[in-house]
Amino acid sequence: EFLPDLVDLTARETRGELTHDELAELAAVRRLHETNPMLGTRGVRLGLMRPGIYEMQVRALVAATLALIEHGHHPHVEIMIPLVVDAEELRQARGWIRDALDATAHHSLDTDTITIGAMIETPRAALTAGALAEHADFFSFGTNDLTQMTYAFSRDDVEARLLPAYQSAGVLSDNPFVVLDHDGVGELVRQAVVAARAAAPHIKLGACGEHAGHPASVRFLVDLGLDSVSCSPFRVPIARLGVAQALLASDRVDLAEVRFDVTQPDTATMGSVDINPADGIDEALVLHVLRIRGFITPEGFVESLGEHPAEILDTLVAADQVRYLEPRQMYTLLPAGKQRHEALLGSLATADQLVAIAEPYRRFLTLNVGFKELCTDWQMRHGDINDHTDAAYDQGCIGRLTTLAVSADPVIADLADTLPRFDRYRGRLAAAEAEVAAGNTSKFTGVMCESFHEVWMELHEDLIVLQGIDRTEEGSF
Repeated sequence: EFLPDLVDLTARETRGELTHDELAELAAVRRLHETNPMLGTRGVRLGLMRPGIYEMQVRALVAATLALIEHGHHPHVEIMIPLVVDAEELRQARGWIRDALDATAHHSLDTDTITIGAMIETPRAALTAGALAEHADFFSFGTNDLTQMTYAFSRDDVEARLLPAYQSAGVLSDNPFVVLDHDGVGELVRQAVVAARAAAPHIKLGACGEHAGHPASVRFLVDLGLDSVSCSPFRVPIARLGVAQALLASDRVDLAEVRFDVTQPDTATMGSVDINPADGIDEALVLHVLRIRGFITPEGFVESLGEHPAEILDTLVAADQVRYLEPRQMYTLLPAGKQRHEALLGSLATADQLVAIAEPYRRFLTLNVGFKELCTDWQMRHGDINDHTDAAYDQGCIGRLTTLAVSADPVIADLADTLPRFDRYRGRLAAAEAEVAAGNTSKFTGVMCESFHEVWMELHEDLIVLQGIDRTEEGSF
């Protein structure tokens, strides 16, 4: 019910049209959207309530798959049905997908190209896995949600206060969202694996959740006979190490048969963006990035800082200053974190440095006026929504973006002479502009894709917060 308001306000925010009150309204709408409960009408239930949604998504998947095949690739698509609780539910959902696939009648789409499975994330799904397996090519155990439903815990609120109290009182020895609960959640997975393999011996079984990043937990999953695990990108290195150790310890692989094929990256083909972590990443800078970006993923921290400061974030989460939204894998500031950021803000720039960046900031504001006009022209053409069918018009906008990027570079360089961390914005903006010029126009004003607009807005917010400027009074939306 909040979606129309969210879409409208977000579109106007992109064009820089929101008032101070409307910005507050947008933040409130986003908070309501983010805190929606995980239960209810979502996953396969939405497909039952709104016929045609799955068919539409499958048609899009088929189009993308065929495009890859036509370019000589050999894609393998796994379509996973979420939140199933009953075999009949899964049978019907598989029917929607198969009907959409059959409608394409394309010879390239054999049974190995597109497979259909289910996410096992509810206790009932785990207990009825044998019946579900009759309608699935694979299962993936969603250990995060399965833990929430088994414990009746909401990760969004229990990790800050309840779990520390339970651990302090000796009720729980570990945080069950970090260390997989073998006796409860793990037993559900074990029973499901046995039942699924009995009903369908060749079914592929995997696990999806942050437990893959915990060595003892991933060892438990490997010992159950799972074929794969997945987790957040920043946990992948430790997950791969844990899986390798577990496979060797369980005798599922013979070390003598393992082939090592390690190649060094070709640095000549790397992009122009500085991939080295920023110097001096500390509590103040992490809180500052959270403040200027609002909601940020681990990948977002890599974009802004050059690395994901996991240890600092874990400390801030434990101190109830930062909230981690597990379903979206996003961090955001809590009230205590905002107060802590305000207390530490002075450590990010001295008084002399603030004086030094004032002049390049004024030049930035002049460029910002032109950039706002350019973004409007990119999204609207002659008063109508730009459908991007006029190649000459779009190319004119792209040319103006290149000119703006050239003009902005020395301004940001002057900022970086005073505060070196600003140099990272130069690389990010240059990379986005280069992609737009090369034809990837989503990098112009796209959302959640490190577009030129996103990086520019982050830079602007950084400068405003750092200098203690009231954006409303300044009128620089």
